[in-house]
Amino acid sequence: MADRCKTAGQESLERTPELLEVLAEAGVVDAGGAGLVLLWDAVLWVVDGRELPEPPEELPGVVGVEGAEGVSAGGSAVHGSADGGVAAGHAGAGAVDSGEQRYEVMYFLETPDEDITAFRQAWGGIGDSIVVVGGDGLWNCHIHTNDIGAAIEAGIEVGRPRQIRITDLFEQVEHIESDMFSEFAGDGEEGSKIGETSAAETGDPIWLNPDCARDAVCAVISVATGEGIRNLMGMLGVHEVVSGGQSMNPSTELLLQAIEAVSASEVVLLPNNKNIIPVAHQAAEAAMSGGAEAAKKVLVLETTSIPEGIAALSAYDPQADAGENLAAMQEEVSELAVGEVTQAVRTTKVEGREISEGDFIAISGGKILSAAATPAVAACELLDKLIVPEHELLTLFAGELADAETTEKLLLWLKENHPHMEAETHDGGQPLYHYYLSLI
Repeated sequence: MADRCKTAGQESLERTPELLEVLAEAGVVDAGGAGLVLLWDAVLWVVDGRELPEPPEELPGVVGVEGAEGVSAGGSAVHGSADGGVAAGHAGAGAVDSGEQRYEVMYFLETPDEDITAFRQAWGGIGDSIVVVGGDGLWNCHIHTNDIGAAIEAGIEVGRPRQIRITDLFEQVEHIESDMFSEFAGDGEEGSKIGETSAAETGDPIWLNPDCARDAVCAVISVATGEGIRNLMGMLGVHEVVSGGQSMNPSTELLLQAIEAVSASEVVLLPNNKNIIPVAHQAAEAAMSGGAEAAKKVLVLETTSIPEGIAALSAYDPQADAGENLAAMQEEVSELAVGEVTQAVRTTKVEGREISEGDFIAISGGKILSAAATPAVAACELLDKLIVPEHELLTLFAGELADAETTEKLLLWLKENHPHMEAETHDGGQPLYHYYLSLI
């Protein structure tokens, strides 16, 4: 039975480009279908001792049905780049099981664009969760690995690594599982110290806001990445920020630990990414199904972007219950138009639009609305399509790849082309995305 299912699944997977035009245009097969075929391989391995198939030297193109994710820097976790390297997600042949990778290594790499293929291939053999994005001689690189030296040496061989950051992932988990959560339940000076340490020194996957309302009826937990984004959420009253975002989904267990850590009996959870919404609902159900004393009321506001999460927090009232907060937050989110600017990691075609590797793409509602040679042009074209006469305020969140000159160009363009609009900017510090933006 499993044999027949696997064979039929493989045959169906190969036909998926014939069934969906977006897959044919991108030259890929369906990501969900590829995962299902792999599941049947795993079933045969468990029940019949079959060997799991070796990963190919060059991963076949795989993309979700929404084509925008297949080409963005934070897109599908399993797709091959045009040059055969792994652009993001799981490494190529020879990689170690992701559950065994102890260290997270990140750095900026100065290297000619033509050398990045060799670099990606070197990293593909020593780790996973690989993200290599950039261009024009500067690349932002991320990997999970057990060999820190090899990860850095690969960069030295082709160029100059700088701003190297190394995190022991095992220590993070151990810290979470120890006394961090029980200490947070306290208040006063000790609680503030814990929150400051989490953010500034340890890089824990859960940041505890030392300035949140400790007597809150309802707490808010948000998923985000970027120091500026996190600090802004803290100013708006969030109790905890769980690290995560596009291509960095937190686990159900991590969200559940965050829920259990707050003293409030009711919680609103902000996933801020459509891929994290199912995980958020699972964590909420688990929290509400606990024993009579441990159970908490947890509601999920299905925010799909960071700007939506921040807008929702502007309506947060710690003394209101979860239902009242959910309604008020939903009203704030419903009035927003949001978008983001990132960089394509491979050449493809989406809905008839030609996208080249290195293009800056502007996305809204899961659709690519602009592709341009610079982030400024992509962002301006996006704004031109989103702004309507009723809009009064643009909020711009600059990522770690953005620069002040580009931001100034955006603000000048807005003043000249939409003089009725006001603008405010924040240093979000988010990876992968040059800009998040919202209009209201």
